[in-house]
Amino acid sequence: MARFRFSDISLRLWMGLSVVLITVCLIMVVTLSNMAPRVTVLPQLFSPDTMRFGQFVEATNMNTRLKERELIDEMLIRFYVENRYFYVPDGMELAYRYGGIGPIARLSEPSIYIGWVSGKGSYLENLQEATETTTVDIINLTRRDNTFTVDFDIYRFNGGQRFFGGTRRATIRVGYHPRYKGFRKDFVNPYGLFVSYYKETALKKR
Repeated sequence: MARFRFSDISLRLWMGLSVVLITVCLIMVVTLSNMAPRVTVLPQLFSPDTMRFGQFVEATNMNTRLKERELIDEMLIRFYVENRYFYVPDGMELAYRYGGIGPIARLSEPSIYIGWVSGKGSYLENLQEATETTTVDIINLTRRDNTFTVDFDIYRFNGGQRFFGGTRRATIRVGYHPRYKGFRKDFVNPYGLFVSYYKETALKKR
């Protein structure tokens, strides 16, 4: 008659339990890997001053998916609108931002840039009398095909006080061309986006 020892039963029990636990762990890992959000990396590098790198940078492969490309386009459109209204009473800063190598010139079709900068008048000659700064707050941005609609508030700061300058809507149509691609060494415009149409209208105060 066969004799069973308690140690044999205990060993088999633990082996069976181990197999069950390992199986459960594998199922959980597979389930979580399919349910958890996947992290994606936007293959583009930006400095605090996006349009003027002063250091060497490396960019990863720019053959990105459509969603990532749309995010880069949106970033450039936001940057474009902000710079159209940017103003500080500083000659060097304005000469760069408003000049022929600044962000507006580099993101605009020539006729768009010329029309915009001509409306600035003699901004460098009026610096001594200027005391206020101007900025914008983008409150909404939508896109349909190659046309962006951007709603934004204008704010002016003077003497420690903030003044509301109204709400406006910009309709911006963009194109893509190798002429605008890369921006030389800084590579901040990987797809050659440029503004081919720009129109603004005033919106009623919210």
